[in-house]
Amino acid sequence: MIQGGQNRKNVPLYLCRAEFNGGIHPGKLNLKRHKGCHISWGGTEHEISSHYNWEYAISELTTPQNQNWQPANGGSIPSGALRTGREAIIGNEVPFSLYTCRAKMNGGTHPGKVRPEFGGCKIPYGGKEHTVYQYEVLINYYYNIINEDDDNITINSINTNVYAKYLFRWKRVMIDEAHDLIKNIPVIHYYYLWLIFFLNKLRQM
Repeated sequence: MIQGGQNRKNVPLYLCRAEFNGGIHPGKLNLKRHKGCHISWGGTEHEISSHYNWEYAISELTTPQNQNWQPANGGSIPSGALRTGREAIIGNEVPFSLYTCRAKMNGGTHPGKVRPEFGGCKIPYGGKEHTVYQYEVLINYYYNIINEDDDNITINSINTNVYAKYLFRWKRVMIDEAHDLIKNIPVIHYYYLWLIFFLNKLRQM
């Protein structure tokens, strides 16, 4: 998993993204408290807990993660920014791209989403959506995980044959990396995770 920040108690916050209202939105995951990916939308913090609708990022290379963030402000998107989501597709219009950002809030650093029209990094925190004007944007020094000409971004849609080209890939929580989560999840969430895994097996029968 890729850590994108931490809260004021120094608990890691990992990168995730989730489908919501027709779009795919970058967000954050706290293994000690969250049951799903936390995103911001419409002024509110939302927890997306359906196992079909969110996934977390997994590191594929050994490049130090701190080298993969570039400072930005006012809605600017640095060159080489990794497109990790999109707004909803409306008719034949090309949807706005969304990029993963992180910003400081209340003693922590929280992952969120950005596009130029936002004017800053929008992060989910305390039940609300906050816009922070000084932030960092996730950069990929290798290849873009999403084809810039493809507007049909979907959850878990990345071609498995080209994973090695990317800085990271996305993984649904209930598949083969589930054991990496279990050791960090409280007991009550442990049972929740195995329920997700069991339901997925039933779906595949």
